[in-house]
Amino acid sequence: MGNPLRACAAKVPQLYQLDRIYGNGSAAHWIQFQLVNLFVLADSKDKEKVDAIRSYAPLMAATMMNYKLSEIVLFFAGYATGRYGVNDWKDMDLRRIASAFHRDFLPVRLHYVDEIERARQHAEMKTKLGMT
Repeated sequence: MGNPLRACAAKVPQLYQLDRIYGNGSAAHWIQFQLVNLFVLADSKDKEKVDAIRSYAPLMAATMMNYKLSEIVLFFAGYATGRYGVNDWKDMDLRRIASAFHRDFLPVRLHYVDEIERARQHAEMKTKLGMT
């Protein structure tokens, strides 16, 4: 999954900025693509699931708008590798994915952001003290 601190500290756009850059609906389309990738990994060919993803993606995108694309990718990569409790691909559904984002990923993300801020403050203090 690479370096999660780097993903959280990266200077990349937030999801909402996709709509500004590429037009309304771009953020939802990007989330839809991420969700479809998860279901492809699960080898799901269920047309109903694909239709549900199309309907659900705008709702999920609305809850993720203020997060960086790199953070969202970090979440989906973690979900795909079973980090958030998916032990069997048959158990995967849209509600579980959204729940995992809010219940499991966001607290971890907050820890990463706190760690980044502490490191920034430490570096700032060293600079002020002339220790760099």
